[in-house]
Amino acid sequence: MAVSGKMLEPVRFLFNESINVFLQSSGNYFFDLLFLAVSAVFSQPGLMLLASIIFWCHDRKNGIRLMYITLFSALASIVAKSFFAMSRPPEYLHKTTANGLGFPSGHVMVSTSFFGYLGWNRKNRVVLIIGAAAIIAVSISRLYLGVHYMGDVIGGIFFGSLIAFIIFKAEPGILKIWEPLDARSKYFVILISPVIIPAIAALQGGILREHIELVLVMAGAGTGYILEEELIKFEDAKNNTVRIKRLFLSILILAIVYLCGSLLFPDHSIFTYGILGFASTFIAPWAFTRME
Repeated sequence: MAVSGKMLEPVRFLFNESINVFLQSSGNYFFDLLFLAVSAVFSQPGLMLLASIIFWCHDRKNGIRLMYITLFSALASIVAKSFFAMSRPPEYLHKTTANGLGFPSGHVMVSTSFFGYLGWNRKNRVVLIIGAAAIIAVSISRLYLGVHYMGDVIGGIFFGSLIAFIIFKAEPGILKIWEPLDARSKYFVILISPVIIPAIAALQGGILREHIELVLVMAGAGTGYILEEELIKFEDAKNNTVRIKRLFLSILILAIVYLCGSLLFPDHSIFTYGILGFASTFIAPWAFTRME
């Protein structure tokens, strides 16, 4: 559904490059580096790492929920892009590599889902302020880098907020169904549920590599978490010393897993993503509980 001349003028304004040009006209090398860093930190891998750190070092249950919200939002954004089929700004504006379609912005959608859920869940003023600042920063970064229109950013905020709200409201009902299940049923749900969105994508016209990567991470992280609940069930860290030790050990483990995966599957690196998901929720907790 390409942007057409039939759009109302206010809507058309949101999908032209005037805002991108205005922001870039005030830019410099420092802003280039700053907004590239912001986009990297609040990308899907960056937020997955942040969710993993919360899982290891602060709040086990919220950490795994934030992992799944991040992955689900990333999958949903790919499906939404295919559905709306709206192009990005012209390539001469791009200050970073950006492939595929534009609406809604995946970075903004995933960030909004992540911090929206966290804000509703924690109801803490500091968390709300940090979350709002992060969403604004990543929104501006995508405009400044010239890879999204203002309309893409607004769409990302809308859909991301919608996902966060629905998950937050549905969570009590989901837990009532989930918690009584036996381990075999949980494994079945964890391995089958990630396939739903790629199945929708297939009906739209094809499955992308990004779909498979995200499905593998979801399956790996979910399988690891169920196994961790059965065999480990580690406690939340009680002080900063424990948190720092867990953080360094877990990051080291993920780095080793990534390196080994790249060596073992040089032509099929996609499998490394599933292994990383499993390592985040099982191997790392197993290692730091042994250490402690």
